[in-house]
Amino acid sequence: KNYTVTPLAALKGEYKDVNYVYEQGLAYSRDKSTANFEKAKQAAASADVAVVFLGEEAILSGEAHSLSNINLIGLQSDLLKAVKSAGKPVVLVIMAGRPLTIERDLPYADAVLFNFHPGT
Repeated sequence: KNYTVTPLAALKGEYKDVNYVYEQGLAYSRDKSTANFEKAKQAAASADVAVVFLGEEAILSGEAHSLSNINLIGLQSDLLKAVKSAGKPVVLVIMAGRPLTIERDLPYADAVLFNFHPGT
């Protein structure tokens, strides 16, 4: 049985009276396509608050997955900048299994939640 719940499904299940506008900005953390950035920006512009989920898939952390650069990978930082340019408050949620350096991304977020992947 699959017990995985996406953040969007969890929010919709908990807060049913909220009107959600969802747009997928990147297909995965290492994605380097800007094809959906404008749609994500438009979605943010139509909302009261933009909640942007970034970070790493669970497969990218753990034993034998060390990195010399622990910034957000792919075009995640660029997506965050695009969403922030919509002019709405941005809540950045980082989902990762290890610490990441996000100092360069902080000017584009009004609030940050670092959500570590759960362990066994």
